[in-house]
Amino acid sequence: MYFKPKISDSDLRMLVQKVLVHQNEDKSLDVQFIFNGAFEQSVTKYDDEQA
Repeated sequence: MYFKPKISDSDLRMLVQKVLVHQNEDKSLDVQFIFNGAFEQSVTKYDDEQA
């Protein structure tokens, strides 16, 4: 069985419809992915303390 170590551009385009990036007043970024399929709604937030 062949395993691709990276996702290709065409694979990503099939999975993700749109990526929205918004810079907040405090210069932090909000990134939202709009997927082409129905996925469970979940959120993972990373900040400097977790890095």
